[in-house]
Amino acid sequence: MSFLENKGISREEYQKIRLNAHKKRAEKGEVLSQFYYANLIRSDDLVEAEKYYNLAAEQNYIPAITMLMYEYSDIGEFETDQNKELYWTRKGIELGDVSSMLKMARDYSIGEIIEKNEAEQEQLLVRAAKLESAEAYVALSQMLKFNKNQQMQFLRNAISLAGMKNDRDAFESACFGLGWNYKPIENNPDADAKKSCYFFFLAYALGNEHALHNGQESGYTPQHEELEAWGEDARNLKVRM
Repeated sequence: MSFLENKGISREEYQKIRLNAHKKRAEKGEVLSQFYYANLIRSDDLVEAEKYYNLAAEQNYIPAITMLMYEYSDIGEFETDQNKELYWTRKGIELGDVSSMLKMARDYSIGEIIEKNEAEQEQLLVRAAKLESAEAYVALSQMLKFNKNQQMQFLRNAISLAGMKNDRDAFESACFGLGWNYKPIENNPDADAKKSCYFFFLAYALGNEHALHNGQESGYTPQHEELEAWGEDARNLKVRM
């Protein structure tokens, strides 16, 4: 018998008690309850949820701010509003939120809701990278203004940070980038078939389907013992080359 059942309270009754408690605190201006109350009611009342997300965001609560910057975009559930999307993205940046910096950097790169601006994109990515964002280093490595040595260093920085933070997506992206940089193709002074195969293998092991074909194209065939060791690296988000 659960604790709730022992007290004679059903799970449904408990949820109602929890909801009402958060609502009362939210109405008094308690920011955490404003955010949690919005989360609890959004599936039933999106308009009311939007109201409380905004109330929490107006108190500079980062999770609410990042929620709004995506909800007002074309992938969100709220009515699309680019002005509000940009407003809350900028507010997040002002408060030092890395995800807001990364989003705005992508917006400057794409040029749909705001004019393309490579200088602003770079500035935001550098700022996010200084805050130890592996994703920012991956994005910097893809900017054509940097030479290959710089790009590869960005990727290694990304791998190091991603491994420490267990960021599988950034680790996979960085490994794919290094696999490509070491790929034995014409006029590639850094060509290394084994390293290329290794990094493509790590990317593939983490879900990048394109990495398998690229790894096969490297021309290197790993031995069984190597594959076992490489698989261990992928599981632990570590590199040995």
